Amino acid sequence: MNIKKRKIENEVREAYKGVNEEKLIEQCEEIIKVRTEKLFKEEKLFKEIYVLKTLIHFLTLHSWGNCKRLFTLFESFVRKEKGQYVLYFSTRDIQRLVLSSQLYIRFHHNLSRMLMNADDKLVVSSFSIFHYILKYHSIGFSREHILRMYETINIHSSPELTRVVDIIIHNVLLNHVRRIRYGLYQYRFTFLHEKEIHFITTINDGESAVFNFSLNAMDAVKQHYKNLITESKQTHADDGYGHGSLASIHVIVGNFHFWEQSFDEALIHYGIALDMLRKQLEKINVLEKLDLFIQMIEIYLKQGSAEERVINFTAAATAYLNAEILADECLKIIASKKV
Repeated sequence: MNIKKRKIENEVREAYKGVNEEKLIEQCEEIIKVRTEKLFKEEKLFKEIYVLKTLIHFLTLHSWGNCKRLFTLFESFVRKEKGQYVLYFSTRDIQRLVLSSQLYIRFHHNLSRMLMNADDKLVVSSFSIFHYILKYHSIGFSREHILRMYETINIHSSPELTRVVDIIIHNVLLNHVRRIRYGLYQYRFTFLHEKEIHFITTINDGESAVFNFSLNAMDAVKQHYKNLITESKQTHADDGYGHGSLASIHVIVGNFHFWEQSFDEALIHYGIALDMLRKQLEKINVLEKLDLFIQMIEIYLKQGSAEERVINFTAAATAYLNAEILADECLKIIASKKV
């Protein structure tokens, strides 16, 4: 090794023999300067390309194919400086773009092949469903909640849409959503992603509307189920008919009010549902009561959660206690009948 090292050193000395040392240093500095500037330009170019890509992903995800919405979103990043229109992105804008880009990349990776040959209605509905699921970032949700949204009701006969919902939950949001084994809901966003989306919603009003249930945003869906309640009452005059089904619809409407944080309206519908189920308890046998008790336990838990949100802790404690009493009754029925 020492012999080879000496040989290389001798070759270097011979190559630069007679060269002025100061001149050599100047040439080296010039080469370093040129290469540094080149690297700086390349790095700047890469950053600009990255930002533009994330912007394209952001616009694609949030525009839903609507040209007017696309124009409005793009215009929000345009500024006039020194008589010229330029694209301007603040640090908060970059954070918004990066989150949307990450979500879009996963959406595109898992659904692009399926939606490539689909009609426009399915594509728009897929984006709408994706946004709708993201609104549940701070609360639990189940698959049936997604299928009750207004767009889904309109084209519920399409089998592809049900498949889209499953792909989004189990593939697109694989690392964002965890499965709940025992609880009121089937899924919940992980703590890390819940806080990430929450942070984005706090720094921008536009993102807050996108990722949260705004007041009266689900009026069309709620009206659909309220019409079902009215039609059922008109069709079946018998006061004892269909209490279980009507109670379920009232719970659905109550859930929509709960997500919109209209807790008083939610409590009204939960109370109506409980009254209907209590009336039905007197007319059924022991085993049928088990199913009704389980429904009532779920409603009591939701009622208690809503009471907590309006700082009515006494009513919340009463609702939770009623749920516990019914849970004990269920255990007694199971033990006595060996279900």
